[in-house]
Amino acid sequence: MSDVRARRWITLFSYCLVSIAVESSSIRATEEHVKSIASTRNHHEALAQFVSSKGQAIEREDVYKILYAVTIDKRRIGAAIKITDNLFLTASHILSSDTSKNVIHSYTNYRSLPFTILAQDERNDIALLHAQETDTPRSESLIDFADIVPETGNIVSYFLLLNRERTKTYETELRGIQPMAENNEREDFYLGKLLAPQGSFTYEIEGFVLPYDPNAIEAHLERNQLTDNPLYSAKDLSSPEFSSLTTVIGYNGASGGGLFQKTTNGYELVGILTTSVTERHLIPIPKSPRGFTRLQQNYSLFAHRKAIVTLINNYLLE
Repeated sequence: MSDVRARRWITLFSYCLVSIAVESSSIRATEEHVKSIASTRNHHEALAQFVSSKGQAIEREDVYKILYAVTIDKRRIGAAIKITDNLFLTASHILSSDTSKNVIHSYTNYRSLPFTILAQDERNDIALLHAQETDTPRSESLIDFADIVPETGNIVSYFLLLNRERTKTYETELRGIQPMAENNEREDFYLGKLLAPQGSFTYEIEGFVLPYDPNAIEAHLERNQLTDNPLYSAKDLSSPEFSSLTTVIGYNGASGGGLFQKTTNGYELVGILTTSVTERHLIPIPKSPRGFTRLQQNYSLFAHRKAIVTLINNYLLE
């Protein structure tokens, strides 16, 4: 009789343990679900703030905090710009079909993070990515998105990171041939500057916005026999409604990086670098902080406000 009673107690105790375990598991699942909902809500609020241009302009020396590299097999293939916690913008064409091979690499904490593609616009060559860098994303954007599209002649800049802090200021003008002109005899056309202030870790490539005419670009590519590259095909070029062209010199791995316009309060993001149009001309660079003695003259295309806002709004409406 005592054995039967003991077995009943054991059965009851086991049932209680299972019930507690199931309840604990349910509580954890509920907590994770609530956390996921909160995270998604914060992301949506931050993105809505970003496209509404209610964030804050960023100081020059804080730019590096939102600069990320996109790598495949530890090899840099492009860049990304962090616009909110865990969310990034980049160029669509640098992403491999198997995104498990791609990671986003942080320059501030040296972490490499896998990511997923939340939204993609191949026509305008931009993508919105999610990488789980923090478990509690803030419901605010990290940088102001300029509420205007830069006009022809406006000064714009792209930033790279230096391996070490500058001990003295570096500045040099970039001069080359006149952009996409049929007669390229003139080689002293002003294209912009390279800047690296004393004490800085950032290398600024400054240029200005050019008129963007896809027909003129197609004619230039045909003259220079550069139409074999599919990225330069006229049918793959975005329209001026969504993109702009600049004299900013694009380095290898620059695609997907942010393009900025300086304001009285700092730097505002105006677009994402996509691809470039090259010239058959090399520009001499004296004592470059990155070690180059010459740069290939090229013109960077960037997807501007309308393309990026359309991409994000379409994602928010899903």
